[in-house]
Amino acid sequence: MHEFEISCISKPRNGLWHHQITHVGNLNHRWRLPSALIIRRIELNTETYYLLNRVTGRRSNIAVVQEPGQRPYLRAHAGGEWNDDLLSLRRCTARCNLVG
Repeated sequence: MHEFEISCISKPRNGLWHHQITHVGNLNHRWRLPSALIIRRIELNTETYYLLNRVTGRRSNIAVVQEPGQRPYLRAHAGGEWNDDLLSLRRCTARCNLVG
């Protein structure tokens, strides 16, 4: 299974919630993908995604959250607990090519 680091996200300017993330990507490798595609790949167990907290060095894995009556969304977890590390990432820039 392939593994990819996420280092940026795209969401509306006033977006404060995980379900508002539209794309995730990697600034160093200059790519971004729609969240819906990442969700599908995680659910199919073809790829895994993670992020590194640059302050603590802690790795968080990205998982799909499905709440009743809502569409699935991405969220980070580490040590058995959900966290907001995904929301704290920088915004993807125009240099991040849309792929997929």
